[in-house]
This record gives sequence, C-alpha cells and structure tokens, in this order.
Amino acid sequence: FQLIGLKYPVTALFQKTIGDSNFNAEEVLLLSNIKTLDFQESPYFTDDLFKDQDHLNKIGAQVFLEELKKVLYRNSFQEYAGSTTLVIDVEVALALVDDLINQIKAIDDETITR
Repeated sequence: FQLIGLKYPVTALFQKTIGDSNFNAEEVLLLSNIKTLDFQESPYFTDDLFKDQDHLNKIGAQVFLEELKKVLYRNSFQEYAGSTTLVIDVEVALALVDDLINQIKAIDDETITR
C-alpha cells in the first residue's frame, strides 16, 4: 500500500486567508516522496458546501467523497496532480469511501449543526 496525502477543500476566503501557510506539511510530504491529492482549490466545492470556512457540510462531504471515489476509481492523480500514477488497492479504497458515504448519509442534519 502507499500513503497518500490529502489536501481537503476549503472556502475561497479561507484559502485567501491562509495563503501559502501550510505549516510545512507540503514540504514534509514532498521530502518523504508522498504523493498528494489536492482538493483545496477545486472548482467543485462552492461556499454552499461548507459548514464553516474549512469544514464541509453533509452535502459537501458527500460531494468530496464522490470526487475522491472518482480519483481512486481512475487509479491515477491525473486531474489533481499531473500524470503521476497511483498504486493502491483500488477495491479496498473504494469500499472504504463507500462506507464513509453511507455513514454520512445516516447522520441526520440536526447532529451536524450542533
């Protein structure tokens, strides 16, 4: 198996506020040869999909997991990180993502707003 870094989506305002500050996370991943999927500036994540500046709401979480599922299913980083090929057990990863999607669907909206 291969460890993969994930840059989660954030609102445009949050991205503008933090700028290039990433607490050296990218450098650590790069130095460790850990590939990263970058969803931070993805056009799929509009402000209405966020609970606050850096946390997705229920619908946003479902959109994120569906996008992650597409990337894993294609078994590549082409859309998010150039042409680097991802070597993982796709069936295991997809099963985990499907399980997360089902867990999110089971959460009632009232719980999320607390």
